[in-house]
Amino acid sequence: MAMHNTLGEDGEKLAEDFLRENGLEIIERNFTYGRQEIDIIAKDGSFIVAVEVKSRKGAPRESFIQAVGKNKIRSMVSALEFFMKIKNIQLETRFDLVLVYFNERQETKIEHVPRFYIP
Repeated sequence: MAMHNTLGEDGEKLAEDFLRENGLEIIERNFTYGRQEIDIIAKDGSFIVAVEVKSRKGAPRESFIQAVGKNKIRSMVSALEFFMKIKNIQLETRFDLVLVYFNERQETKIEHVPRFYIP
């Protein structure tokens, strides 16, 4: 398995644990609709939350945000609409970003950006 795949999987697991510890209920991981994917779908009170997880080694915060463009957001919107339809869920939705930083000592920092969007 490629190093970036392992890094991404590790980041998603850490993000899932972090969100759960902060009160979100994880509903699904790696939900796909065609070629579109949502890393984590969770429930936070009366919201269904689509979470994009970005994992990097030693990268500045700006590189994470640049990695999530308008096309990714559109893709997540389509996938979440499909998910809500097939699961017959009628709740408010939001899109969050979780940034997972790994340093050379294998220490991690996790940053949760709720209600993330690209203006």
